[in-house]
Amino acid sequence: MSSLSSIGGLSSANTLNTSTSNNSSSSPGLIGLNDSGVSFQGLASGLNTDQIVQALLAPQQQEITNLQNQQNAITQRETIYSTIQADLTALQSAVNSLSSTTNNVFDGRTATSSNTNLATASASNGAPPGVYSFKVNSLAQAQEIASQGYDSANSTITQGTFQFQVGSGAVNTITIDSTNDTLQGLANAINNANAGVTASIINDGSSSQSYHLLLTSNNSGTANAITITNNLAASSSGAMRPEFNTTYIGAAVTGSNWSGTSTPTANSGSGNYTGPGNDTYTFTVTSGGTVGTDNGITLSYTDSTGAHTGTITLNSGDAGVLKTVAQGIQVQFNAGTLVTGDTFTIKGFDPNVQAAADASITLGSGSGAMTITSPTNQIQNVFNGVTLNLVGADPTQTVNVTVTNNTQAATTAITNFVNAYNAVVGFINQNNTYNPQTQQGGILLGDFQATSILNHLGETVTSAVAGVNTLANNLAEIGITVNADGTLSVNNDTLNQALSGQQSGVSAEDVRRLFVQDGQTSNNAIQFVYAPDNIKAVGTPIQVQITQAATQGSVTATNALAPSTTITSGSNDTFTITVNGHASGPIVLAAGTYTPQQLAQQVQSALNASAQLSGNQVTVGVNSNGQLVLTSQTYGSNSTVVLGSGDALASLGFTGSEAGTGQDVAGSFLVNGVSEPATGKGQILTGNSTNVHTAGLVVSSSLTPAQITNTPEGSVTITQGIGAQISNVLNQMLDPVSGQLTVLEQSLQTQASNIGQSITRLQQSMQLQQAQLLQEFVQMESNLAAIQSVSNALSASLTSFTSSSSNKG
Repeated sequence: MSSLSSIGGLSSANTLNTSTSNNSSSSPGLIGLNDSGVSFQGLASGLNTDQIVQALLAPQQQEITNLQNQQNAITQRETIYSTIQADLTALQSAVNSLSSTTNNVFDGRTATSSNTNLATASASNGAPPGVYSFKVNSLAQAQEIASQGYDSANSTITQGTFQFQVGSGAVNTITIDSTNDTLQGLANAINNANAGVTASIINDGSSSQSYHLLLTSNNSGTANAITITNNLAASSSGAMRPEFNTTYIGAAVTGSNWSGTSTPTANSGSGNYTGPGNDTYTFTVTSGGTVGTDNGITLSYTDSTGAHTGTITLNSGDAGVLKTVAQGIQVQFNAGTLVTGDTFTIKGFDPNVQAAADASITLGSGSGAMTITSPTNQIQNVFNGVTLNLVGADPTQTVNVTVTNNTQAATTAITNFVNAYNAVVGFINQNNTYNPQTQQGGILLGDFQATSILNHLGETVTSAVAGVNTLANNLAEIGITVNADGTLSVNNDTLNQALSGQQSGVSAEDVRRLFVQDGQTSNNAIQFVYAPDNIKAVGTPIQVQITQAATQGSVTATNALAPSTTITSGSNDTFTITVNGHASGPIVLAAGTYTPQQLAQQVQSALNASAQLSGNQVTVGVNSNGQLVLTSQTYGSNSTVVLGSGDALASLGFTGSEAGTGQDVAGSFLVNGVSEPATGKGQILTGNSTNVHTAGLVVSSSLTPAQITNTPEGSVTITQGIGAQISNVLNQMLDPVSGQLTVLEQSLQTQASNIGQSITRLQQSMQLQQAQLLQEFVQMESNLAAIQSVSNALSASLTSFTSSSSNKG
C-alpha cells in the first residue's frame, strides 16, 4: 500500500479522518468500524471496508466472547456456591443442637406432678427419668410479727433504741428521737436500714386501736427469723412503746353510746394477755347502778369468737377493784354511774402473726422414711436434677412427680436437621442435572466440588456409629432413611418410639449417642465431661492416670467437744468464718444444750443460712476423736475454710488459728502407651491444647487420695455420633481460612480476575489492530485516488493528442 501512496509523488490530501476512541467495552459481538468512530466505504476502490475490517478482527473478537462466556459461567458458579454455603451454614446450626456434648436436646426433660395443688416440678437437662414420690408436711413461711394496736399511723411512740436481727445476720440499731417518734417513723427507719425486714402499717378495720406495725422477714425459713431487742422507753405520757416480743392488753375503749359517769379501766400493758391470738372483748351493762354505792350491778362480756363469755357483778365495795374476765384480762370501774345498754371494748394482742417455718417433705412411709426441710418452698436436687415447687401442704396425700424425656424438643431438632440437609442436597441436585429437551446442563453438572459435598454428606448420614448399640447405630434404625435422590425422609412413628424408649432394645440414651459425641468410662469415679468435635482419639480407649486426687478445704477443731455443750445467747453463741474466700460476718448459734452431733448440725445450719457466704455450703461433722470438722463442699485450690473469731470458738473446740485449703486433681492421659499432659482444676482434668490426641478432652474425677495408684485408674472411650461427624465435615467445608468452600471461592475469584485481565488485554490489542487497518485502508484509498487522477490526466492528454493528429491529417 505504501508504494501506492508514493505514485507520482501525490499527497494524501484526501485521506479520511482515522482517529479512534479508546473503547475497552467487553460487550459481546464484533467490534464494527462505527464502534471506533470510523465509517466509510471505498471511495476509489468501491470496497466494503467495514466488513473487511470486521472479518479481519473476527478471530480476536471470538476469543474475547469465549472469555466473557467463561467469566459469566464463573460468576454463576460463585452465586450458586454462595447459596450452597448459606445452606450448609444453616445445616451446621441445625446439627449443633443435636451434636452438643452437654445440654443438647436429648438431655431435655419434662416433669409433671400428680397434684398441682400441693406441688409442681421442673427437671433440668440430664435428670434421670422416673417417678418420684413424697408428701408435703408443711410450707416454708417468712416470720411476721406485729405491734399492739394504735389509733393512727402517726400515734406517738416512746424514744430510745430499737434493734432487730434476721437469723444470724448483723444486728441493726435504730434510734428513735423527736424526729421520728411515731409508728410510721419507726416503720420508715426499719425500711431505710435495708436489712432483710419489711415494715408496714396495717389497718385491721376495727373502730379503735386498729393500726399495727407489721414486721416481715424478707426470706422464709426458721434461719431467717426476726429477733427484736426493744430498748425504747416504757409507755408514759401519751407515748406507747410498740411491743413485738410479748402479748399486750389494750386500754378499755367506751362505745359512742356510753352515758355513764363511771370509767372502765383495763389492766393494760405487756405480758398480761394469755390468749392464743388477737381478740376483742365486748362488755355490755345489763343492769345499771352507781358503782361504789349499789349492789347487783351486772355487765355481760363476750370475745370475738364467742368462746369466752360471762358476767361481772359489782357490789357497793367494788369501786376500783379489778375484776377478772378471761385470758388474763381484768377490768375495774371508778365511782360513778353505769347505764344499762352502755358498751365498751378491751383488746388483747398477740405479736406472732406468722411464725418462721421451713418447708418439710417426707420420702416414704416406713421406719426408714426420710424428712427433708428447706428454708424456701423451692426444693432442689432432693431428686437429682428435679426442682420441687411446694404450693400446699397435706401430709396425708402422696405427690408423684414423673420425669420423662422431652421427646418433642428432640423431634423438632431432628426434623430441622433433616429439612436443612434436604435443602443442601435438593439445591445441588437442581443445578447438576441435564435437560434432554433443551439439551442444557445445570451449572453444577460434572462439578467436582458439588459432587464432593454430596458424597461427604451422604457417606456420613449412611454410616454406622462405632461403639453404639447396633440396634440404634445408624439413622435408618430410628426411622430416617435416604431417598433415591440423596435426600432424607423421616418415619415419625419409628422416630417417636425410639425417642420415648418404646423401641425394643433401644433406649433414649442410645438415640442420644447416635447423634452426639460421647464418652464411656470404665470407672464410675471418672466421668466423661466434654471432647471437641475434632478430637483425634475416637474409638480408642484413652487411659486416665490420676496422680493427685482433688480434695476439699477442711478444718478440724483443735480440741474435742464436751459430751454436752450449752450455748447461751450473748455469751458463747457467735463466731466468724471465711469459706472459699467469702467472709461470713457474725454466725449466731441458737441457744440450747447440745450433744456433739446436735451441735454439729446446729453449726452447719447456721453456716449454710448465712447470706454473706453466698451459697458456699459447708458440711459439719464430728470425727472419731470428738472434734468438729468443717468442710467446704467445693473441691480444689479455691476450696478454703478459715476460722475467724468469736465467743463461741472455745465451746466449739477451735482456737481461731485453724485453716484448710483443698487441692486440684492432677494427672495425664495415655493413648496407645503415649502420655499426654493434662491440667487440673478442682475435680476437672483437661487435656492440654498442644496434645496430639487428647487436646480439649475433659473428664471429672471423684477419686479419693486412698484410691490413687501408680497405674491408670480407668479409661474413657470417645464415640462420635452422626451429628458430631457431620459437624466435623461441615467445619472442614466452612472453615473461614482453609475450608473447602473458602478455597473454592478464592479460586473462582482468582479465575474471574485473570479472565477479566485477559479480556482487557485482547480488547486493547484489537483496538490497536483496528486503528492500523483503518489507517492502511485510508492510505490505500488515497493512493487509488491519486492513480485514478493520473489515469484521468493521461486519458485527457491522449485524447487531446489524438484529436490534434487527426486535424493535421
